[in-house]
Amino acid sequence: MSINLPRKILLACILFGAIATTRAEYQIESWTTDNGLPQNTVHSIVQTPDGYLWLATLDGLVRYDGVRFTVFNKNNSPGISSNRFTELVADRHGDLWVGTENGEITHYHNGTFQTFTLTDKVEDKAIWNLRLDDQGEIVAFTGAGIFRWDGEGFAAHSPFAGANKDSVILWGKSGAVWVADGQRLRRFKDGKESEYRLPGTTKIGTLNSLLEDRRGRQRVFQSGGFISFAQPRSPRFVV
Repeated sequence: MSINLPRKILLACILFGAIATTRAEYQIESWTTDNGLPQNTVHSIVQTPDGYLWLATLDGLVRYDGVRFTVFNKNNSPGISSNRFTELVADRHGDLWVGTENGEITHYHNGTFQTFTLTDKVEDKAIWNLRLDDQGEIVAFTGAGIFRWDGEGFAAHSPFAGANKDSVILWGKSGAVWVADGQRLRRFKDGKESEYRLPGTTKIGTLNSLLEDRRGRQRVFQSGGFISFAQPRSPRFVV
């Protein structure tokens, strides 16, 4: 006896089977202090070209090789002056740059650490954002201002009005800086500021992630799953 299923039902069955098979191919694991982490709060994760995963924690810098965790801190690694790390970024050469709560940036190059102090100000100077600019140089956003690597140290950079530790910042390939904070998206370039409000922004939620594709289009992600695409050479967004 043969059964003829409607095409839509048959297709749904095939798709469900494919999805179930795909899910079975992945395994989710979690790591804690029981597995070698110095503490369970991880503020930032980045992968360097050599394949290592690096994690910024408040009790040391951690390197993961897929099997074990290696912890670097001020007690076992010359050049590190603080264990309270907040941000990570890998530069175009594959070097690692790590921000700390006390306003310092530690540079990891060829197995050696070197730490730079950005400012002597006593107010909030924690590194809350590290980015690469359009020239591939490191830019640090702190409560005490914005600082850019000049090849020898960090120099003060022109501020972006209103940017704070809760802002999401993207340095575009064209040199424009995009800042998302709350429910607005702003663009800074050549000393000028432009502000955009996306369709549905007030209904969906706050902006929480910015990406740029190879064509220079900005992807804007909001809480609730809302995504917009910016057209090249145009401030218009397409939902």
